[in-house]
Amino acid sequence: MQYRPEIDGLRSVAVVPVVLFHAGFSLFGGGFVGVDIFFTISGYLITSIILSELEAGKFTLGRFYERRVRRILPALFFVMLCAIPLSLLLMRPPELVEFSESVVASTFFSSNILFWREGGYFGTVNDIKPLLHTWSLSVEEQYYIFFPLVVAACYKLRRSWVPYLIALAAVASFAINLLALQLSFVSLEATFFLLPTRAWEILFGALCALLLRRHYASPFRLFGHHVLREALPLLGLSMIGASIFLMDGSVPFPSQFALLPVIGACLIILFCAADTHAYRLLASRPFVGVGLISYSLYLWHQPILAFIRLAVPLDHRLTFVWFGLALLIPLSFLSYKYVEIPCRGLKTSRVALRPLLAGLGCTALLFIGFMVAVEWSKGFPQRYSASDQKLASVNARALGDYVAPRFEALYLKAFAQDGRSRILLIGDSFAQDFLNIVHETGRDRNVTISTFHITAACGNLDVDDRLVMPKLSPANRIRCNLEPRYKHPELAKRLAEADHIVLVSSWEEWQVPLISASLQSVARKSKADVTVIGRKDFGDIDLNAYLRVAGPKRRDLRNAVTPEHLRTNALMQRLPADWFVDFQTIVCGDPRTCPLFTEDGSLISFDGHHLTREGAIYSGRRLFGASERLRAVFP
Repeated sequence: MQYRPEIDGLRSVAVVPVVLFHAGFSLFGGGFVGVDIFFTISGYLITSIILSELEAGKFTLGRFYERRVRRILPALFFVMLCAIPLSLLLMRPPELVEFSESVVASTFFSSNILFWREGGYFGTVNDIKPLLHTWSLSVEEQYYIFFPLVVAACYKLRRSWVPYLIALAAVASFAINLLALQLSFVSLEATFFLLPTRAWEILFGALCALLLRRHYASPFRLFGHHVLREALPLLGLSMIGASIFLMDGSVPFPSQFALLPVIGACLIILFCAADTHAYRLLASRPFVGVGLISYSLYLWHQPILAFIRLAVPLDHRLTFVWFGLALLIPLSFLSYKYVEIPCRGLKTSRVALRPLLAGLGCTALLFIGFMVAVEWSKGFPQRYSASDQKLASVNARALGDYVAPRFEALYLKAFAQDGRSRILLIGDSFAQDFLNIVHETGRDRNVTISTFHITAACGNLDVDDRLVMPKLSPANRIRCNLEPRYKHPELAKRLAEADHIVLVSSWEEWQVPLISASLQSVARKSKADVTVIGRKDFGDIDLNAYLRVAGPKRRDLRNAVTPEHLRTNALMQRLPADWFVDFQTIVCGDPRTCPLFTEDGSLISFDGHHLTREGAIYSGRRLFGASERLRAVFP
């Protein structure tokens, strides 16, 4: 296959936005689409190589997989080996356990499944996962387990079927992607991480390879006009640029929105001829240089950024992020020169490959041993003093399991007919928190409670959807259109039966002006008194930073709340005091800051929004001690 320098240039266009997105630069809010460009490039290059070897009668599965091993594993294993000592130094026990699992999952190209099960790609908790980015490698290698087998078999049976087979597979994968989003038969996280909804991006690249083979119609003949040849690759670059700078994590992805970077990459692959301006840009030395080291750059960037976030307090983090970015280029060059090139350039004889394969096998066993040791020791908590081990071992995922079960057990449950006051609690995970507060303080004994969940982004509002949907991101529109919310027929029954309705949500600024209209709508369905509980915020939780503070001083730590919370809560404080309870001011004693630990040193919130059991007790004492309204509702 003839070398195309502009493809290496396109790699640089893909990798730089990914790095800057993970570094936290809001300008590159859609930088994650670089992965989609990589998928398309990979599909084009690998399919071109397979077709060339099939035509020459040289293709073997063994040779194909051996090339993949030499291309992917040495640099990946080297980065993971370097990350392990840093993980032992900087990660708390629960983080170390998750990291060790991701090391083994990355080794066997299943990390996309692991990260899907852990909850998703977007969010601050993922910023400290050093191997989060390996999900894309797993998707690719899962694809290449099947693709060469199917193409080689089809090629031998009937060569003319190959383009139709690939086109059909691409259409099927894209259709699954769209149906998964519209019908919500899998989560948005599954759609993002898993192969069936990602394969079409690689297959689009494969279709480009087919179009550029001599057996099929050449786009250069179909679109031979010079103006078109100039315009189409520039259009491709514009589409990629638009997706990088105009999208963000609120867009459901992949979806029809992913067509923008994928088709943009296809236009460059198909039409970027040597006499075009796009070619001269992408084939220039800076672009090609970054493209050549793009794999190492991709491998190194996330571990460096994650360990900086683990090691450096939030106030000083940006400076160190810039330092990490400056370190990336030389580190990636060294990795490319001394790991990638030597391993990729090995002779393909068994004798030459034997030491490499043996080394990779031993390293894989080392990774498995590392995970077993970490799991067995529960993350080596002995690295911390006895007084710090409880805080060091705080597991946000496990603590998150405390929040919802009690609420879910009472979901639309019929009220007990025993004369007790009937409470209908409606809201999101903040309502789940509030129920835990009620329970931990014993305030649920004299009432009968039923619950109803409304996703936070949809708004705990009984108003016309035309007032709500324009405020939502595309992803949230999909979610909220699938939820009945206040139109649920069983909820109507509970509304009519309730004595008191309590609304608790992580209210957003746009929702506050609609609360009064919503309460009027609820009043037409129910004669119950309504209480609205304000939102809460404990700021950014940085457990590693708190471990650097002496034990007795931790009880005095307070976090500044987010500006968004301040604005929203200030609006809510204008609501009538006879039915509004200001959670933040009562529990924190200050609308602008909140304590992080109880008097006995227990953590109040594990993620800045949701409460630990100790936090629920702490909050309950203050809420019911200060609010006569709540004491009347929950006697």
